[in-house]
Amino acid sequence: MEQGIYYNNALARQAKSVPEYLDVINKNIDFVYLLNSITMKEIMDVKKIIITGCGDSYAAGIAMKPLMEEILGLEVEVCRAVEFSRHYRAEQIGDRPGNPLVVLISVSGTVTRVIEAAKRAKLHGANTLAITNSKDTPLAQECNHVIELNTPQVERAPGCSAYVACCHALILLCIRMGRVLSSYVPAMENAYRDQAMEYIHSYNADVADRIAAQMHDLADSWKDCKSFDLVGDGGAFASALFGGWKFVEAFGGVVTFEDSENWLHENFFFMQPEKIGTILYVDKNSPSFSRQMETAAVMKKIGRRVLVITDAQPELFEAGIMVCQIPSAKDYRYQPLMQHLPVVYLAAYLAEQLGTHYYREGDGDNWYEPSGIYPIRKSKVMVL
Repeated sequence: MEQGIYYNNALARQAKSVPEYLDVINKNIDFVYLLNSITMKEIMDVKKIIITGCGDSYAAGIAMKPLMEEILGLEVEVCRAVEFSRHYRAEQIGDRPGNPLVVLISVSGTVTRVIEAAKRAKLHGANTLAITNSKDTPLAQECNHVIELNTPQVERAPGCSAYVACCHALILLCIRMGRVLSSYVPAMENAYRDQAMEYIHSYNADVADRIAAQMHDLADSWKDCKSFDLVGDGGAFASALFGGWKFVEAFGGVVTFEDSENWLHENFFFMQPEKIGTILYVDKNSPSFSRQMETAAVMKKIGRRVLVITDAQPELFEAGIMVCQIPSAKDYRYQPLMQHLPVVYLAAYLAEQLGTHYYREGDGDNWYEPSGIYPIRKSKVMVL
């Protein structure tokens, strides 16, 4: 089969181009840029970081939380924007001047709830930093500091490249802060950045073609699935969230998410297991590796269709479990940068098989807007 068939749609092409896309982001956010992004005094004031956002931006915080805590030795809390803006107690937001540092992520910089969260953080004395596409976005205008992504233009599709850019920006922010806080030896400054880029580029053209071919074949056998169940632990839970949301955006799939422990407590009981496409992330160096292996065996035992995405050897898994082997990072905490990509390819090919349009755009002109039922950017702001 000609490999070109794997890249006949915008989402698959975007997935393959992620390493080159991130080269641009990594160059944009260089050492000098980071030096000017936030002052030494402000960094010294930080005792805790809170990351907030919606959708993919929220998942980026979950993805990078373990690595950020490892680099900085600080508590990193990740919360949904509506939780931060409407439900956090004021004492949680500003317990002393400049603390916590609230990192607000929105590539467009126009999402009302994230802007509202920025306003509330400033009201209660927290320091604020936006990760957004430009210093001119409404979110950037509400924050004390900005890390601009300046993302390259891509074809319209459920985004995967901008998600990796947000994850990488969080790593680079930690590099800047860690240098000031002396949380790592100076020699590690370049190593952290290099490890991230090395892992991103481990998904080279050959790896992309292999994964794309495997997911292309799997889409043909999973096109009759009634729903999809994605499972991950730690930072890989973000990969489950993000990958599942691409199913929703690409073809309107019905999706559930869990970690390996809760899956065995709850999702185990779903009816008609043979009709559920089930995806489990297994990191061989994760502290919960043994539990993930048990979970994979149970999934197969009860009749689920199982895809395991892992850097472990395929031979470790029972016959009948499809294994997509991905590159292994030197530190498994980098793997959420890229481990979602097999599911992105799968979403792209399922959309092809089902004949759907991204974001249901084939369902009529502006089907979601006539009655104001899509108020992501038009919602009322309340600063509490």
